[in-house]
Amino acid sequence: MTGKSETVSFRLDHDMVKQLSRCADLLGVSRGEYAKRLVIEGLTNSFAETAKSLLLAIRHDLSLLREEHLTSTNALLVTAGKMTPDKAVEFIDRVMLKKSEPDA
Repeated sequence: MTGKSETVSFRLDHDMVKQLSRCADLLGVSRGEYAKRLVIEGLTNSFAETAKSLLLAIRHDLSLLREEHLTSTNALLVTAGKMTPDKAVEFIDRVMLKKSEPDA
């Protein structure tokens, strides 16, 4: 950006403000900073790339969270004495991952 900066303001309905806040929170920035980024990216045609990067980061985080959930479930089942390690893995595969049982 070059030259003197100016203030730009606009109004959004409640649902859009909530969505803006959620996205800003995911990035760890203020609503105003996130809105500014959206405008700049939209004007410079880099919005699609930024959205793609953000979605890939969210997908990665979701994958890690899922792995942690499965590991925790396995540990709880085994530690509580409810199942052997092999049975816990079988349970997770069948129930949580919805894998079909192997052919006999």
